[in-house]
Amino acid sequence: MPEVTKINPTTDDKPDAGQQARANDVVDALIEIKAWQDSQRKAEAEATELKK
Repeated sequence: MPEVTKINPTTDDKPDAGQQARANDVVDALIEIKAWQDSQRKAEAEATELKK
């Protein structure tokens, strides 16, 4: 999965504060989902290893 970064516009074409906050919330949620998925994969791998 590619790295995700929060919006930090430096041009005159900046989103309003509400748009930026919502976009950053979405990025935060995606990061949390990715971390959860990684922890699930690790738990599944450990469970599989214990079955052996």
